[in-house]
Amino acid sequence: MQVGAIAIGLALTIGVPLGVVAGYSGGMLDEVIMRITDVFLSFPPLLLAMAISTLLGPNLVNAMIAIAIAWWPWYTRLLRSEAIS
Repeated sequence: MQVGAIAIGLALTIGVPLGVVAGYSGGMLDEVIMRITDVFLSFPPLLLAMAISTLLGPNLVNAMIAIAIAWWPWYTRLLRSEAIS
């Protein structure tokens, strides 16, 4: 349970500021942030988390980081659309 809570907390910590900045700034910064987000969203989250976890090594902290990296784009896209509307 703690692994999921910490991983989602990390994903929120990354995704929320990026989404708000992209939504409020617009222009080139918005385009760059959203294209990076699109690259991460083009991979299935579980597959991406497993690949990152393999690169980082077998550790619980690394698994949490991998899950956070796989899920931050969802929060970025959500917060960007909220900031725009």
